[in-house]
Amino acid sequence: MKMVKKKTIRQQFDGFFKSGNERMIKKMLSDYPWLLHEQQNRMDDNMRTTGLVISSLGVMNDENGGKPVSVEDVIFSLRMDFKQSKKGLENVANILEDAETMGYCINKDKGWILTSEGERICDNYLNSHIQILGSELE
Repeated sequence: MKMVKKKTIRQQFDGFFKSGNERMIKKMLSDYPWLLHEQQNRMDDNMRTTGLVISSLGVMNDENGGKPVSVEDVIFSLRMDFKQSKKGLENVANILEDAETMGYCINKDKGWILTSEGERICDNYLNSHIQILGSELE
C-alpha cells in the first residue's frame, strides 16, 4: 500500500476519532487492520510517557514533603532523575492535565500532587524500571 494512501487513511481516522464517530472508527479498524496495530502502539507510547511524567511528579512530591510541585520541577526531575533529554519535554504540562482527567494527579496551589491512583502508577513504573534507574532514586 502506498504511503500516501496510508497517510490519508490515518488522517481520516484521526478525524473520526476526534469527532467520536464510533461507527466509522470501527469500520476503518475493520477495513484496515494495520491501523489498529498503529493505534495500539500509539496508546502504549502515551501510557509509557504518562507513567514517566507521573513518576517524576511522585519523586518531586516526595522530595517536597508532599506539597504541590511546579511543572518546572517535574521537568527538572525528568532531566536529572530519569535522564530525559530536553527535547520532548515541552508537553509536560499537557500530559499532567491529561493525567488529571484520568485521576492520577491534581492541580493544587499552582502546583501538582499525586492522587492515590497516581501513587500506584508511580510505584508500578518505578518498580518496573528499577534496573534502568538503579540507585538514582534511592
